[in-house]
Amino acid sequence: MQYQSGNVSEDSNVLLITIDETPPLPIANSWHINTPPTGQNAFKSGNLIELSLTTDEPLKFGNTAGSQLMMDDKVFTLDTFKSSATSNKQLVFTHQVQANETMARQQAVISADKITLNGVTDLAGNTLDLSTLAETSLYSSAIFYQPSTHPFDSINTTNNATPTFADIDQDGDLDLIIGNATGTLSYYQNKNNSGTNSFTKITLNNPFQNIQHTNATPTFADIDQDGDLDLIVGAGDGKLYFYKNTQQSFNLVASNFNPFSHISIGANATPTFADINQDGYLDLIIGNTTGKLTYYQNTKNTFTKVSAINNPFQNITHANASPTFVDIDQDGDLDLVIGDSNGKLHYYYRNTNGVFTVQTGSNNPIANIAVSNNAKPTFADIDSNGTLDLIIGDQNGLQYYQRQHSEVIDTIAPRVTLLIKNTTLLKGESTQVIFNFSEAVKGFSLSNLSADNATLSQLKLNPNRHSTQPFSYIATLTPTDDINKDTTALL
Repeated sequence: MQYQSGNVSEDSNVLLITIDETPPLPIANSWHINTPPTGQNAFKSGNLIELSLTTDEPLKFGNTAGSQLMMDDKVFTLDTFKSSATSNKQLVFTHQVQANETMARQQAVISADKITLNGVTDLAGNTLDLSTLAETSLYSSAIFYQPSTHPFDSINTTNNATPTFADIDQDGDLDLIIGNATGTLSYYQNKNNSGTNSFTKITLNNPFQNIQHTNATPTFADIDQDGDLDLIVGAGDGKLYFYKNTQQSFNLVASNFNPFSHISIGANATPTFADINQDGYLDLIIGNTTGKLTYYQNTKNTFTKVSAINNPFQNITHANASPTFVDIDQDGDLDLVIGDSNGKLHYYYRNTNGVFTVQTGSNNPIANIAVSNNAKPTFADIDSNGTLDLIIGDQNGLQYYQRQHSEVIDTIAPRVTLLIKNTTLLKGESTQVIFNFSEAVKGFSLSNLSADNATLSQLKLNPNRHSTQPFSYIATLTPTDDINKDTTALL
């Protein structure tokens, strides 16, 4: 075939051959979890995890035997059928979760040296080039982060806010109580709506409106063991004031009946409670202006100061120390978090021997959190996702840090411990049974329980739960015959 171009005759029968020697490339930041867990915080046994990586041109698949991705020693196998389903521009890897597998967020990291590809090329036969693939974390490494909005946005409180949470109105959710430098206690009732927490300030019916102690630091514990939370206020004079809860009315207990009347730790007492020696009683730990932590062991509601040689906090000092206890690393024991005068948080990991060791750098998930002066940390599940969020009071008000679920794969069943108030009962008498879970659970109901020689009723969230035991339920046990601990079994 010819055609005329001016006075030049040109032949158009020319075969143009293009040689493709360019290898296909992965598109940056294109890793995607195709099958996120639905209705649960983490993948569980039997779930299929499907990951995909997008490429800049179509691929063809030959003999791909042995093609896989390794992540935290778990094998994700290349699925050529699923890879071919999207214009051949994706690599899809799958992993079936097995029993007893776990994977934390910080372990969900993909790197090129952990990927093996056989028989994967572009249409011209060029091998996929993974050298440009950057190491990728599938999840944010920040366990705690500040969301753009939160339920404390509208709360305006200054003067060194000291927050704590307790179910004051006994409706199953946690209310907010805030102390401050002037000594008043503000009460914000939780108007929980379908799992969304909303806090409304109560003024007219505030059960704490007549309480005032300079530099008030409130905390709650069932000191008299009558089934409701009492109020303990640390004050600027270094003393603790005990207010007994009687049907949601808080009355100051006279010094001769106050189990803390002998305690005075200098200036600005900041009390918290935790069962340090694991004997079933909440012990008392108090920070103060000098930064020392004083430890009082609880023996049947008698609080005795522990000598320096036996005090696990003896060598810890942070000015204006404000301690709280929570299981940060979710290993089943309580860790220590301390706020200080500079607005920083210090994290002490508790090991199996009960020794508290300071954690720094990448081992400290709250290392980069700092607020204005006088940080007062506390923990509560504000977003109702089963993890404890961080709320910090400071000289300017409240700061909120949401906690992400730290597990990507979680096949380990939650642990539960039972506390039965009375183990010897006559027929028709009743007692309370407390179920303390190691993590948040869903679907827990009376249909999950049975008891020999007794009935169980009125199962609900424990209104006396606190940050050291947040996932707690309570039920009523009524025997159908005279029973003791040897004749009754709970299942």
